[in-house]
Amino acid sequence: MKKTYHKHLTLTIVIIALLPCITLCGVCLKLLYPQWIHSSLEKHYSTAEYTSLSVSEQLSEMLSKMQYILYDTDIRPYINQADQLSLAFQLELLEKMDETAASLTVDNSALSIRWYPYTTTKSYGSNCFPLDILSAEFEAQGHTEELQRILSLPESKFYWTVRHISRRVNNTGAPEDRLCLYAQFSVSTAPSCVLELSIPLVQLYDSNDYETIPDSLFLFCQNSETQDWYIPLNTTLPEEQTRPLLDDYRAHGQADGYHVIHSSVPNVRSGEILYFLPNSYVRINLLPYVLTFAGIALLVAALIIVTSYLTARLLTRRVIRFIDEINDNLDTYFNQSEQQVYPADSIAQISGRIQQLIQNTQQYYSQLKYYETENLRMELELLQMRFNPHLLYNTLGTLKIHIQDPMFQNTIDSLCSYYSIILNNGHLLIKIKDELEMIREYLFIQKSAYGLTDIEYMFDIDERVNDYSVIKHILQPIVENAINHGLKPAKRQGLLTITASLEEGDVVIHVTDNGLGMAAETMEKLLKQPLPSRFSGGYGIYNVQQRIQLYYGEKYGLKIESVMGRGTSVHVRIPARMEEQIMSLEH
Repeated sequence: MKKTYHKHLTLTIVIIALLPCITLCGVCLKLLYPQWIHSSLEKHYSTAEYTSLSVSEQLSEMLSKMQYILYDTDIRPYINQADQLSLAFQLELLEKMDETAASLTVDNSALSIRWYPYTTTKSYGSNCFPLDILSAEFEAQGHTEELQRILSLPESKFYWTVRHISRRVNNTGAPEDRLCLYAQFSVSTAPSCVLELSIPLVQLYDSNDYETIPDSLFLFCQNSETQDWYIPLNTTLPEEQTRPLLDDYRAHGQADGYHVIHSSVPNVRSGEILYFLPNSYVRINLLPYVLTFAGIALLVAALIIVTSYLTARLLTRRVIRFIDEINDNLDTYFNQSEQQVYPADSIAQISGRIQQLIQNTQQYYSQLKYYETENLRMELELLQMRFNPHLLYNTLGTLKIHIQDPMFQNTIDSLCSYYSIILNNGHLLIKIKDELEMIREYLFIQKSAYGLTDIEYMFDIDERVNDYSVIKHILQPIVENAINHGLKPAKRQGLLTITASLEEGDVVIHVTDNGLGMAAETMEKLLKQPLPSRFSGGYGIYNVQQRIQLYYGEKYGLKIESVMGRGTSVHVRIPARMEEQIMSLEH
């Protein structure tokens, strides 16, 4: 039962304490999750940022060199007239282009600079080629549309693309992925030359800085009004999966199944570095943070549970002790026979016992009202009997003088003695010997007045009980009941025996007859409900039982034993007390 209270209270406290903690954990998780991702993928964020700066630097450098060439007044006016120039001027132009290319590639030998004049039909050195050679390259790769976009570029506009080509001397060597920048300049508002600058794609980033992650994608892309292209820098995905991932990201701001790291490329309009990392890889990197958070959360939950248990134990200890004390105190108000079966819950026990106590109080109150009414009636009757007793005694004495029959004289003497004992100057208590003397006079009057010659009576009294006190008039209703309901109806020689003795500190009086006897249900009714009789004037066994228990307590009273056809015995148990003791207890 106590454990149940502990569990219930502990569970209540835990729930109340954990609800805000769970809410706080949810808020913290929502706030910390992006930070965890950034921390766990910090090197990849750094890689994307470093690459964007590197790409921006490379592109800015190429743009600067492109603009330098476009505004070179030594080459631009003559490049479209190379075939018409004299040999001396051709050599001078060739020398100028070589000097320009050499000066621009001194810090990057992999940089390739090429002029493709519209009107030239032959090559000049290693940097100037006819436009047909460039066109043939695009057509061979199936990129004729891209070539058209280059040829239609307005002046001062640039076009970036990645091509798989060779740009070594005389186009020898294996092709490689190169980042190409195209522009064209015009002479007299007419396009005259396409200028190409290109570097190997690997120069945009240091491949040693990249971790090869399965199913990842690392690319440099641009999505502007004029261009939409991308350059895979490091990937394990096939080409057919790259474009759908990029389109999905551009359409929704995220890619299904991937965490995307974004870094804008400075100085490149709409240029960006995108790093697509699989969610499975991200979860693996997040695992230490999640486990740490879960460990802290579990530790806090454990502390809350332990604290809740100790708090519940502290609170319930005093409450349970108080409840147990209430139950123990309530137990003292009920006899063992009155105890009912209650649930194991102490509070339910208290509720049940209080209801039982209320019912008992109501019963006691009803009985008390009944006793008050009966006592008032008895007092009135006693007052009536006491009214002018001298007149009663003088009248009986006068009758005795005029009656010469000794039996009637004895009857009158017994009647005077009987009423003298009953009246007893109005006192409630008399000595047991006086109560027994009154019964003797009553039996003599009964035999004399009603001629009960077939009924005998016998007294067996322990002299030690004579001076103990007893409530007046408790034996006469019992004797009357034995004569009228037991002995008379039997119509045979009857014997009434009255004995009195001390038993375990109490006085026990037995009234036994050999009359008809009675059934068990009749005995039960005699003690539990009033049964007025014309012989007793309304005073019966029930009244005697109630008077004894009201005055002495419920452990005292009557007990009836009877056998049908053989007789009945009524046992009266009262405490062995002197009248002085009783008076002191009452005060």
